[in-house]
Amino acid sequence: MVSRLCPPPFASSTRPPLGECLVCAPATFGCCLAPSVVEVRERITAVVNRLLAGELPPLARAYVCGANLSALAKKDGGLRPIACGDVWRRLAARCVCKDFADRFREVLAPQQFGVAVRGGTEVLVHASRLLFEEASQKSDFQLLKFDFKNAFNCVSRQAFLDEVATRFPSLFPFVSLCYGASSVLLFGDRRLASTSGVQQGDPLRPLLFCLAIHPVLRRISEECPGLESNSWYLDDGVVAGPSADVVRALSIIQAEGPARGMVLNASKSEVWSPSGVHPSEVAHFRHLPVEGFEMLGSPVGSEGFCQAVFAQKVVKWRSLWKAISGLPHLQTQALLLRFCASFCKVVHLLRTVPPHLLGPSLSSFDREFRSFMEEVTGPTTDFVWAWITGRVGSVFALLLSTLWPLQLGGFCPSPSLASRSSPRRS
Repeated sequence: MVSRLCPPPFASSTRPPLGECLVCAPATFGCCLAPSVVEVRERITAVVNRLLAGELPPLARAYVCGANLSALAKKDGGLRPIACGDVWRRLAARCVCKDFADRFREVLAPQQFGVAVRGGTEVLVHASRLLFEEASQKSDFQLLKFDFKNAFNCVSRQAFLDEVATRFPSLFPFVSLCYGASSVLLFGDRRLASTSGVQQGDPLRPLLFCLAIHPVLRRISEECPGLESNSWYLDDGVVAGPSADVVRALSIIQAEGPARGMVLNASKSEVWSPSGVHPSEVAHFRHLPVEGFEMLGSPVGSEGFCQAVFAQKVVKWRSLWKAISGLPHLQTQALLLRFCASFCKVVHLLRTVPPHLLGPSLSSFDREFRSFMEEVTGPTTDFVWAWITGRVGSVFALLLSTLWPLQLGGFCPSPSLASRSSPRRS
């Protein structure tokens, strides 16, 4: 852990580390500058290591392991509590995530793609697309998508503490310090007791949740050998295969899940089948159309289905653009547009949906986005817009457009142009 907090040496062998640079600095910086930097670093390391060892006075524990709450509105009308915890606790948790990433991935594989797996959402979407394409050749195939009630706030602390003690005993003192007893949550002038679930904002939150439900996922894999998929991204799970195995997996979740905080929300859970016929055990699930379904925000299905889903998203983006254009400050409009409402809105779709399924829709997005940009910046000529989106044929203009990233004030190339760089699948 200590090594993670020490600054790495410079890449060049001719440049000394930070501490040595300060020692050699001119006298005008003060003779005590270098020792103070080293001392601060050592003290930070000592504090973090004491937290990881679980050494914290009981009176301070309730607040260091607590958090300030912010309430964000959900699209269904509910509230999502975001916990902004103490900086020392978060720093210690980030050190744990960095040092144990490989071990986390090894323990949770092959069912879980939400912890220490690069591109986990993309893997799950593409795997679901393969299942969709192959399902038409099978006479008995069901795909279930699970949704749980307030999963992260209701997950059993005892469940993940037991798993940590068994699989990561060196981390148990720190995790027990954070979740072994009640802590204080501050919401305005109110003091709330945090006694269940994991705090949204804790770097260890995804791992602890996944550890709590992992025994259930392992049992599904062991007792349902006919399943073609038992894949999860945190609390979003996909179980697919013959009806008998899918129903058996559902019964395991219903039997073992509630004790671990996995209370099934049948009204939001979904079932899909290429035939449109489903077992009676999933009659209370939402039945999806045979044309396709959405997986982690990406459409999986026929070309018409994918374009229809994209069109629905453009309608939402259009209302977002309108709200941004109504803000009084132009710089605020530009920042929100650049980082929240431009090309970044379609990056996930471009990485998870084959380009030929979204071609016309991406061109429509270009037109919509240009129209909005002209409302903010004024009318734009075809040549200037072509230069912005990278369609000008000159090498110089194309080079500038590709070197105009978000960090330098650009808005990235157009999505329809970006999609043309990906080969079309036969």
